[in-house]
Amino acid sequence: MLKTFRLLLCLLFLLSGSLLGISFNSEKIQTIDSTLQEWVDSEKYAGIINLTSVDGIIEHFKAYGYSDLDSKRKLKKNSIVRIYSMTKPIVSVALMQLIEKGEVALEDSILPYFPEFKDLKVYQAGKQVALKHPITVRHLMTHTAGFSYGWSEHPVDAAYREANMFSFMIKDSDTFVRTIAKLPLIYQPGEKWHYSIAVDLQGILIERLSGMSLDRYLDKHFFKPLSMLDTGFYVPKSKKKRFTTNYKNIENTLAVEDS
Repeated sequence: MLKTFRLLLCLLFLLSGSLLGISFNSEKIQTIDSTLQEWVDSEKYAGIINLTSVDGIIEHFKAYGYSDLDSKRKLKKNSIVRIYSMTKPIVSVALMQLIEKGEVALEDSILPYFPEFKDLKVYQAGKQVALKHPITVRHLMTHTAGFSYGWSEHPVDAAYREANMFSFMIKDSDTFVRTIAKLPLIYQPGEKWHYSIAVDLQGILIERLSGMSLDRYLDKHFFKPLSMLDTGFYVPKSKKKRFTTNYKNIENTLAVEDS
């Protein structure tokens, strides 16, 4: 669930007229249409869906381009796309539901829920030192827990890559946590903001608090109440024809992305 948007679908967010001072008219709609169609025609993107809302009223909702370039299958407003890192705010809101219910608090240490982290250390000047403060739920929710992602040349990130944490060989969240527990933090908890696997851990915290798998929890407490009936971790066979092909840009050419 942890990737950024690619080039298949680019615009699916609300513009608030009350916040931006937008007065919508036919000229602005034409500008949106011509701009987005130009992006598709120039092959910057395979397809785009735009939704613009002003003061809670949908003023523009339209699909452009293709959900699959080879077959020229048209992109539709109900096409199913990968949302990648937009999973993060969904998971964080779901955790806030449990906080509101009193299942956990923002300032609570995560150690009671992640006993695997009892010997966790921090990498500092070539050494592994003890934590000055416990990691809290707030730290997880603000990317200040000290975890990393494995993207840089820092020794901690190198250790993440060597552990191959995101391999499909790691088949469950408990294995994922045990793997992380063997690796040091990149910063002391609360010391710095550092983009990391913290939201993955939020998802696992939800599982451990609720006794439900993350997908089941989100479906029951988030997607169904909001009528998000096409949102989930897997696409059922019955909806496969609505699922879009994923593309990336390689030297100004769109190519199919495997993941």
